[in-house]
Amino acid sequence: MVLEQKYTELDNKLVNISKCNQFIVITFLNDIDAFVVSEVKNNIKQIVKNDNGQRNVMIDLAKIEFIDSYAVGLFVSLLKILHKNNKKLIFAGASGQPQSILNIVGLNEDVVSFIDNI
Repeated sequence: MVLEQKYTELDNKLVNISKCNQFIVITFLNDIDAFVVSEVKNNIKQIVKNDNGQRNVMIDLAKIEFIDSYAVGLFVSLLKILHKNNKKLIFAGASGQPQSILNIVGLNEDVVSFIDNI
C-alpha cells in the first residue's frame, strides 16, 4: 500500500495517521487505554471529519495487545461519523484481547469489516 500523504504523527508517538487512496489509515503504536485515547481522540476525529466523507477509515491493530472501554468509545464515535457519510470502519490485524472485546461489544462483521493486515 503506497501512502499518498502523511497527515500527522503525534509527538508522543502513540499513533500514525496517513491517507492512502480511499482510506484514512490509523496505526496505533501502543495499547489503547484511557491515556492514549485522551491524547489522540480530538486529532483523529478532526481528521476524519475534515475528510468530508471521502474515505473509509482503517484502524491498524496489528501491534495492539490490549484495548479498554475508552478505545471502544473512540471506535464507536468514529463509526457514527462514518455511517453519516456511508463510509466504513475497517479493523486490520485485530487478534487476541482486542478482537474479543470488539466482538463482545458488538463491533463485529455485521457493523464493521475485518482484514488480516494492511
